[in-house]
Amino acid sequence: WNLVVGTLILADEIQWKQLAGPPSDFKKHVLPLPKESAQFGSTAFIDFELDRSINGSTFWEGNIPVDSPSFLFVIYSPIENLVVHLVDPQGTSVETTHIEEKSHFPIGDHRLPARVFTVVSQDVGVWALRLTLPKEVAVEPTIKLHGAIVLKTESDFAIHAHLESYHNLKVGHDVRVLSMAQSLRARGSTPMLLRNIKAHVQVERPDGSRHHLQMRDDGVDGDGNVGDGIFGGTFQSFQEGIHRTKTTWTGVLSNGTPFVRSIHHMFPIVRVDAAFSGTASVDNHDAARSKIRIGIAISDAKEFQPERLFRVYSE
Repeated sequence: WNLVVGTLILADEIQWKQLAGPPSDFKKHVLPLPKESAQFGSTAFIDFELDRSINGSTFWEGNIPVDSPSFLFVIYSPIENLVVHLVDPQGTSVETTHIEEKSHFPIGDHRLPARVFTVVSQDVGVWALRLTLPKEVAVEPTIKLHGAIVLKTESDFAIHAHLESYHNLKVGHDVRVLSMAQSLRARGSTPMLLRNIKAHVQVERPDGSRHHLQMRDDGVDGDGNVGDGIFGGTFQSFQEGIHRTKTTWTGVLSNGTPFVRSIHHMFPIVRVDAAFSGTASVDNHDAARSKIRIGIAISDAKEFQPERLFRVYSE
């Protein structure tokens, strides 16, 4: 295949291909509906960064809503010797040394240290967690002391989230995230209707900056009807590149137990929009091969850079 953008873009060399199936298969090669490829999860992802206090201690503390009698949480951090202090909803400290197991999370050829804590208890509610850096551990002041906590309960409550559309992932356009709650035992298109919940989206841009926005079930943010259990949040991006979102729900279930759930997305935002110009020409190379030139139009010629790369899929 040869692609032409005026005289700006030409494929360097034609790679001859053979069809892997009949033309009747072509109609199957379409983008899936975002809802059909929604992220579905029953865990929570909690970022943390240790604070350096005036008295010299370095710590992080936060609350963990737990909605089942038994649960586990995993601490991922390059700092392997953090002191873990866990307090149950009744205010009683829990000894953590006998419930901890060392593990790791593989990332390519690397392994991120992980500490897994399995808690068997009859107490549902808000647990308190404190992570402290031992004073004898010397760390440069410029080093970020951060990590993540993944919480997994035995509840069948989960959320799912997806982009409203794949066609507006362009600089300056509205990007909308939709989310709803469901039971793991009754996965389908009908959302669970919950009261006293909050949903928000954290957007991380390519430059590392973050933006938080509240999700609403008001029928305005593309979330359907008011009060239908589908929440929406909309943001604009003015940066080209990979964006990451974390959708988080917090609140109280119908049985009165608190909960937290979160889901991540990663998607590209592009600046230049290339579209078919409607022109094409065919040169028959021989009895078995043809050369096809397809004209491409750039929506914003001022933004076009000759060295910009395009990825093209064809059938």
